[in-house]
Amino acid sequence: MAIFSKIKADKVEYGCGFPGTDDEGRVVQVDFGDIRLINAYFPSGTSGDERQSFKYGWLDDFLKYLNKLKKKYPKLVLCGDYNIAHQEIDIHDPKGNKNSSGFLPAEREWMTAFLKSGWIDTFVNFIQNPIVTAGGVSAFLR
Repeated sequence: MAIFSKIKADKVEYGCGFPGTDDEGRVVQVDFGDIRLINAYFPSGTSGDERQSFKYGWLDDFLKYLNKLKKKYPKLVLCGDYNIAHQEIDIHDPKGNKNSSGFLPAEREWMTAFLKSGWIDTFVNFIQNPIVTAGGVSAFLR
């Protein structure tokens, strides 16, 4: 996980304080003035039930973390790879992938709750009538 910028960050943080998962290098956070940018690589559950359970726990913990963080940083940008296709338009074969990690009902419900908590999907917001979205890689503003 990395963030490349021509502007030097005021502060760089690695991880988000999750014991055991920060070692996987999933989250990098940088401050540019009063803007906090988070680049996150969400876990995949494609390697089996144990990893899928890990993913669900991580998603819940991360949303709680973001909700706390947005109180401290009103200008918060989250980008990265979410490993979740929220809607059918976000995946090439929704019927064939209905039982696949990344498009499971619980993952899609998490994304719905995430968006209802005040995040804006920049791709959907700025692209009128998208034919296909970015497939789980996008940026969200708060």
